This record gives sequence, structure tokens and C-alpha cells, in this order.
Amino acid sequence: MERRRRSVLACGFACVAGALFAQGTAPETAGVEQAVGVHARAFAARTGAAAGAYLLGADACLRLNLDGSLLLDEGLVYAPPSARLEVSSGELVLVSAAAEGFAAPAAVLARAAMWLDAGVNVVCGEDGAVREWRDVREAADAPAADCRYTRAVADHSFVAASPVRRTVGASPSLFFGGARSGVAMHFSRGVDVEGVSTTNECAGIVHAFVVHAVFTSYGYVLGGARNAPHSFGLLYSNAQPDQPVAGRNPADATPLHIARVYQNGELVDPQHTSVLTNQISIQEYDFPFPGRASAFYNDRFLNGTIDRTGGDDLCEVVIFTNRLTEAERLAVGAYLGARHLGARRTAPVLAVARGAAVRVPTAAGEERLLARVAGEGRLCVDGAGTLALTNEAAAAFAGTVALSAAEARLRLGPAVPLAVAAGTVVDVSDQEVTARAGEARTFVKTGNGTAVIAGVPDAVERLTVAGGVLALTSAAPAATVATGGVFQAAVTDPSFEHLGTKTFGRIDAGTPVHRYENGIEVYGVENCSGVSSYCGYYSPLDTSGSVGNDVPVPDGNYAMFLAVKSSMSIPVVFPRDGIYELSFMAAARNGSRKGQQHRIRLAQGGVTQEVSTVTTWDHARYRRFAYLCPKVAAGEARLLFEGVVEPWACNAGTLFDCIDLQYVKDADEDEEVFKVPGGDFEDVLWPVMADATRTYDPARRFSFASNCVFQAVRGWTFFQPEGFAGVGIPAEIGLAFPAMQEKASHPSRYCNSGEIRYGENVLTLVCADADKPGRALAGPFRAPAGRWRVRADVGWFVYADSGSGAYYNMPEAAVRVRAKVGDGVFADLGTLSTASKLMTSMTTDGVCELASAGEVTLEFTPTRAHSVLQLDHVVLVREAAAMRPGTVLDVDGAPAASSRWATEACADEGGPYSAVQKWWHGNQYGGFEICPGRTTDDAYLLVVQRAVAKTPVAFPAAGTYRLSFWAAERHDMAGQAHRGKNPLEAWLVDARGVTNRIGWTKVENDHWVESAFLFEVPEAGTYTLGIQGMTRFSADDPSNNHAARLDRVSVAYAGGAGAAAPPLNGGLRIAVEEGALLRLDYIGTNRVEEVRIAGRSHVGVVSAAACPELGHALSGAGALFVQPRGTVLLLR
Repeated sequence: MERRRRSVLACGFACVAGALFAQGTAPETAGVEQAVGVHARAFAARTGAAAGAYLLGADACLRLNLDGSLLLDEGLVYAPPSARLEVSSGELVLVSAAAEGFAAPAAVLARAAMWLDAGVNVVCGEDGAVREWRDVREAADAPAADCRYTRAVADHSFVAASPVRRTVGASPSLFFGGARSGVAMHFSRGVDVEGVSTTNECAGIVHAFVVHAVFTSYGYVLGGARNAPHSFGLLYSNAQPDQPVAGRNPADATPLHIARVYQNGELVDPQHTSVLTNQISIQEYDFPFPGRASAFYNDRFLNGTIDRTGGDDLCEVVIFTNRLTEAERLAVGAYLGARHLGARRTAPVLAVARGAAVRVPTAAGEERLLARVAGEGRLCVDGAGTLALTNEAAAAFAGTVALSAAEARLRLGPAVPLAVAAGTVVDVSDQEVTARAGEARTFVKTGNGTAVIAGVPDAVERLTVAGGVLALTSAAPAATVATGGVFQAAVTDPSFEHLGTKTFGRIDAGTPVHRYENGIEVYGVENCSGVSSYCGYYSPLDTSGSVGNDVPVPDGNYAMFLAVKSSMSIPVVFPRDGIYELSFMAAARNGSRKGQQHRIRLAQGGVTQEVSTVTTWDHARYRRFAYLCPKVAAGEARLLFEGVVEPWACNAGTLFDCIDLQYVKDADEDEEVFKVPGGDFEDVLWPVMADATRTYDPARRFSFASNCVFQAVRGWTFFQPEGFAGVGIPAEIGLAFPAMQEKASHPSRYCNSGEIRYGENVLTLVCADADKPGRALAGPFRAPAGRWRVRADVGWFVYADSGSGAYYNMPEAAVRVRAKVGDGVFADLGTLSTASKLMTSMTTDGVCELASAGEVTLEFTPTRAHSVLQLDHVVLVREAAAMRPGTVLDVDGAPAASSRWATEACADEGGPYSAVQKWWHGNQYGGFEICPGRTTDDAYLLVVQRAVAKTPVAFPAAGTYRLSFWAAERHDMAGQAHRGKNPLEAWLVDARGVTNRIGWTKVENDHWVESAFLFEVPEAGTYTLGIQGMTRFSADDPSNNHAARLDRVSVAYAGGAGAAAPPLNGGLRIAVEEGALLRLDYIGTNRVEEVRIAGRSHVGVVSAAACPELGHALSGAGALFVQPRGTVLLLR
């Protein structure tokens, strides 16, 4: 089963070009910036009090399309690790000058319902005990009755103890005594007649920011005063610090289950993500439906005890009961991060397109760090300092790194190619790379470390490996970062401000079309009652129209109104081929008939493609909708919105504004996707209820219908489980969307609305009994011939049955997928399982095969009892003729923590010691450096002498693959410098027991360094991959105890251009000096003028395979060819 967590190129985009939501003065740019991300959540903007500050949300992407250079201060970029900063063209100069970071967004914080800071307005009694904690906007000495904002008051109901003031790092905090201490504070907004502080609830919470620290216990940071319900449930009592952020009990804290939860700005699954410990962290809650709280570190004094009270440190709390824009939310997070996290603030992936560059200036004595770099462009190190490139997240940078100044230094762990320039000597010692001038037309590699290059320019006539390892690798693969140009489609009059002079237009049934001068067309047709359809541009300033919606228009003065079956057609121009995200603002018509459906299509070149169906229901505000479009070609097209009417919606209508189409990614040429009809669950039908009523209730419109078999989505049928009771009971198989509710006190319990990325609806599969599950059928629908897999977005969720009181909260959920062709029988395609609330794209292992175009039926059945699974965006994906380059095989990359890796000693020739051991950083063997990219488990393998670690690897097809692992020599203790330096070689054993050597490398670096090898697999099958030490026993060796550290092993398909031989000058002369190693990490043969190894010239094919006697100096699958020279004999 293939899993693909959403990435910036796979998720939705809502792009903005130009001066991105600028507040303050923007820096000078020589091009266009573009923010892209999922409509409200993944957002990127330039904003904030500091000039030129950039705020990126989780999964967001900010594209810099530059004509020249842009100076950007990395200290003014606030972004989680999942965010992405793309340089599509030009040059980005990344400086580090900001000292103070992000200032408090005063205008936003002024609207907070509660803002408490442990360094301000903490009121203590004469005994020094904390009595009150007041809002920062209050006067510390004001009488409690005069306080304007909610404050926190020490609660002595059970224990006469108060929080203690202290400092965590540089942040003031209040310490709540640890687990079960009885220390708590309740919220208060006044005093009673006796002057005693009242207990009040902070209701309607839509945003909550909590800066806290967990050392020994994780308590109810936000909770409830005595007997007061709240929205912040935990999994266990607060005795343990290493527990999930939130619990799985669906009976309480319902708003939390559907909320978006962030840790230090990164979106997390709160039920499956552990709280951060031994550090200050920022926990943020973004509630689609409001939550409530009335205390700190108290769960209602449950059962009249203090078992659920107390906790560790609370530094700052900001609560909003008003909805923030995404830019405002990010501004608050950036301010809190700059103040409390300091240097621990995260950074986005820096992606550089081919032809673009990022320049990093460094000062003498300064060390700059880049942890996540991707793309195929150029990275330049300037100045007299050091740039450390670790690529902790394995961002797969396939460009080159250049040292632009003689004094510049580079600390390089990943196998990233260095730029090659004639007349240069590059020294790599351990991880540190320096460059100096050398002889003209030469390139020399010195030092004991490893350098990687991806080709040699014609200006270099002699290449010398004077020490360590020089790896000659294949050229950069296909582009992963879009190159410069226009990314936003040109939409004609996207906010409908230039259609004419009238504020409202009506088109009767007898007037089928109206064409505006700018090319927009609107169509009015007869509706279901035989009366005219209203359509036309509209302004809330005009009170004469019958739309009756006085909500302000999002942009400008006008919006487009479409009623009933009316429709519109908008000209658009796509700037490039690819996949685009469509987004727009929409509001339902006011009145008793609120909702309206509209089909969205794209017409181009005589072909009309379905995008989706939008259903509007909210008349109180404009909401943003986003949908992913099918593949389109560059050029003209028309965007169509077509009204869909049901008998109950004769007067329905929708207002549209802010139409936007943004480029997301190139369409994968080797991937064909077929949209399963209704697979996005947006094309809904009015359900046929068991009592035959059609009562229109927007709160329950798409709720689980009450009969056992029904259709709620065009093309789908939902079957309830055996024994389902029927009318009045929520179904187990049915639709869910953000506005539905089981009852008023528990909104949207069915719907994981915080995770809906495109559209509004998801399919929810509740499984009460795995032996009697319900099921959902798609089809039959007609699909093209071919071999197809099923792909869908899958997420875990919780549910509480208010009737039976049953909980459905098992930590994992799964759905079995079956397919039937024509009238045949269902065939099992596999099971999609998940333990994450975050929706993840998954693909079945099994294949549905159609010899010719025909009808297909898909079946989805939940399989885990007492679990809930949500499904969205169901498609068929054609099985590729070959894997795509970059596809990672299922190899457990943490061999020290895996049961799939076996180890064995390999003592030889009387050697006394050979073993593979599991160790952790911080001991005498590994020092204190954790392997880059390893965060949750810092264990590694210590390979001693000729010991071996091996694992089975299933190769799905013959072809070229890339092996990567990280290694470092044993950390030297005093007087034991001779115990490192154990080279590692990799080999592959097939089912017949034949061993093929992949390659080897020296391990003489004290810091972790990546080594990568290309190799060929002759046929599909399961092989044994081994990584083995190479140091043999020697009587002259003082220790015979040489060891190398090993971690982060991966195998990926290379294929195609990713494995091709790099470009070399045919007249190049190569010299490998004694003790040095040349790794030919490519597939194929390169012709050169000369190859000399340890002073001896070699001709013909020169490679590790062809010349085993040169194994000490050559490694890898590639080859060099030198034309033999000599006497020519002519025989007659």
C-alpha cells in the first residue's frame, strides 16, 4: 500500500500575487512573490510589524519569482517545517540580521478575550503566594471589580496552594506544582456582593495560544472549574508527561476533535502526537466550532478530588472569541515564537529551481545553518564564515553548492554535489569543505572526507583525487521545483467589478443569455416553478433587489448572484500546463431557502472536464471554497458555474466573489488518474428518507440518513449494517460536512472538518461490529481499459452514539477495498488503514484490470470494531509501466530500532572481535551528535571490524536503484584514536545466493556523512541487502577493534535520467593518488583521455567490476573508458 501524506505540491493552493497582504513596508523585489496553500489553513503572507516579515502556515508555500536579487532576512521568516519557500527564478540573498524578531501584533492582540503573561500583572498576597493573574491590559493595582478582562484566580477549593513564580529558560512562568498537586486557577470576570471573585466561563473560544513547558507532568492546561464542562480532554490522568496532546474520548471536548491543533506552528494530530517535553512549546487550538474553558490545570475537580489538577509551567496565554484571519493567526504565533522559542524556531524547506540561486553571506567566526534544502538550483556560500548544510528532513537537494569566497567554509553532511570550477583545490576534512586557488585548468580534491560532484566542465582538463573520497554521480534528475514564470491563471474580472452600471440584474426565462463586454456570460433559464431565474451582479448597497443578503462583499463592491438553474461562464487563460487550484468566496442567499448547488466545469479545446460541485448554506458570511482542477493545457479556457435545482430549492441562490486559479504542480506525465464519479462526495442528492419527507433543514441536510439503503451522493449507495434500527438513528455509513450536527450541544461530531482540504463533504464509515459492518458502493461507472489501483484520502476520527452511549475511538481505523468488473465477482484490492487524524493519501496494493473499457463497481467496508474512518477524493490511478524515479522502497531506515534488520559477527583469520551493536548518542562510542534527520530515536548501529547488518528488500521491478546510508567513525576516546576508520561496503544477495557488490566507502569522518550508490537489479524479487565492515584482523593492529556508526538507510528507484552518466570532458585526465578513492556512482561509461591510479596508467574499461585489482581505489557501478594506444601491425 502506497501512503502519501499531503505535501506542498500535493495539497491545495490559494495563491496571491503581488504585494502579499503587506502591513508595513515591503522589501524591494525585482519580480513577483506568490503565496500558495490550502485555502484558510496553508497560507503564506508578507505581514507583521517588522518590514519584510514573511509568515507561512503549515503546508504553505511561498514562491519567489525574481527577475534579479531579493534580500531576505531569515530571522523575519516564521514557518513550520512543513512549509516551503521556493525560489523559482533569480537570486535570493538569505541574510541573518534580525535581532528582535517579530513584534507583538498590537491591533490583533487588542481584540483578545484574554491575554495573560507570567511576567506581567501577577498579583501576590503578603505571603508571596499568587492570588490573581490579570490580563496584560489591566492595571495591576486596580480593584478586582474594575477589571475589564477575564483574569485567573487561585482556586483553594481543596488545597490552600497557589502557583509559584519562576523562570523557564528566559521566560517567566507560573509553576502549578506538578501532577495532582491541587494547584489550579479559575477564570473570573468580577466579584460577588461580598467581594469574592466569581467563577466565569470563557465561552465561544475560536483561537487559543498556550505557551507552556512540560517536565514531569502534562495537565489540563486549559480546563474547567468545579463541575464546569470544557473543551480540552486528555487521554489519561496527568501523571505522565509523554502522552498525546489530546484524548480520544468523543463524549467530551467535541470542539477539540474537529479543531486544528499546532505545536510550535506545525499542524499535528493531537490524538496521536506526544506533547513536547523538557522545553517551552507553543500549543495552539483553532476551532471551526467554538470551545470553552474556565480554569487552568483543573478538570472540574472531577469526583470531588484533586486527581486531575496541577501541572508544570504556564508562561503566556492568549484566547480569542473572534475569528482571526490566517495572517492574524500567524502573526500571533510568530510573536510568541520569537519571544519564547528564540533560536529553536523552525524553518521552512528552502527549494531552489534549476537556474535559480540562493546566496548565503557569512561573517568571520559565524556559522549559519540550513537544515532543509531541496530542488536543483545553486547554493552559494559567501564571506568568511561557515555554512552548515545538514538536510535533517532529507529534502533531496539535487543542485550544487559553491564556495564563492576563498575564506568561506561549508560543513556538509548529505551527499550534495559541489560545484566544479577550473583552477580550484577543494579540501574536505571530515565534514568541513574549503576551497582555494589551484593550477589553471585543474580541479583537485584533497582531505580525508568525501566530496560529490555531478560532472566536470570542459574548462577542467585534469581531475586529481589526492585524498579521501571523490564521488562522481549522475546529473540532477527531473525538476521538482517549478521554474520562473507566471503561476496565476488570468481570470476575467474575478471580483465582478467591471460588468456595467446596474447593481442588480434579472434575466427572465425568455432571455437565455447575456454577454458582458469583458466576455463573461450569464444564463437564465426557467426554474422548477416555471418562473424566471435571477442572475447578475449584485451589491449589498442596493436594497431594491430580492437577494436580501446584506453581508459585505469580500472584494470591491459587487458579487455575482446565481439563482436556481442560472449559470455563468468566465474566460480564463492558463499560463502553463499542469494542475491548478480553484478557490472563490461564496455566500448563500438570505431567506428561508438558503442553500444552492452549482456544478463547476472547465471547458478547453472542445473538451469539458468536471471540477466538482459546490453547495452553499451559510448566508451570514462569505466562506472560501477550494477545489483541485484536472489537468489543463496552457491557453484559453472557460470556467463554468451551472446551477443544480431540486424541488425544495426553487428560490435558492448563491453570491460569488474573488474567483482565483493558481498553479499547483506539473501534471505527472507517467500518471493517469480517473475520477470516480462522486468520489469527492460533493455531488449530493436529497436523501429519500424512510418517512418519505423532504423537510429542508440545512443543519441536518447531509447528516446520516435514517433508512438502511439510500443514495446521498450521485453514483454512490450506502448500506447500513445488519440490524440497523432505522428512522431517527444516525447511520453508520454516510456523509458528513462541517455544518452538520448530531444535536446542538455537540456540533459536527461526525465530521473532521479541520482536515477537509478541498470541498465540504467526506464519507464517514463508523464500524460498531466488525462482523456486521455497513458498506458503501461506488458505481457501477464506466472506466477506461487498463490496470487500476484505488487511491483515496483516509483519516481516523472519533464518534459517540448519544443513543447507546457507545464510544467509537479505537486508535486505528481501516477500510477494505474491493472491485467488481461488469457482472463479475468482487476482488479484494487490499486494506487502507490509518492511525492519524490528518488525512493521508493512500493507494491499494491490489489492481483492478479491465481488458477493455467497461463498468466497475467499488466497495468500501470498515473492518475495525469501534472505529471511525473518513474517506475523500476517491480516484483510480493507472498502474505505471515503471516506477517513478524517487519512489522509496519499504526499507526500515532505522536499523538499530528495527526487527527486520539482522546482525552477525564475521570474525576472520583469528580476529578476536567482530560485532554489530546498538548504541545511543552521548556514550563513549558516539559522542553527542545525533544523526541528522533522526528526532524520535537516536539509536544507531556500531559496526565493528567485518561484522554485517542485513535486511530483506523487495524490489518490485528490474532497474536502477539508489542506496543511501549515513555513517561516521567511532567517536575517539582519549588515547584510542586507532579505533575508528572502519570502511563500509554494501552488497546484494539474490534468491540463488549470488552476491553482487554495490560499492564501498571510507569512514574516516567523526561527524555523520551520507554516502550514496547507484546499482542495478536484474529482475524483480526479494534480495538481501547487507552493509558490512571491511577491516580485517591484523597481528600488527594494536586493537583489532575498528568501528563505524551506521544509520538512516534508504533504497529508492533511480531510473531514467537520474542514473545517467554525468557530463565529462572527453579530453579529461583523471589521477587517483595512493590511498584515495574514486566512486563512480552512475550507470554507464564515460570516455576520458587518461586514468592514472597510484601513478600507473590504465586503458580500456576502467571500473570496479572490470578491474577488481583496483578495488582499493575504485568503487561504484559506473565505468571510465580510455582508448588504448600502441603499435599498429598491418598483416598482409
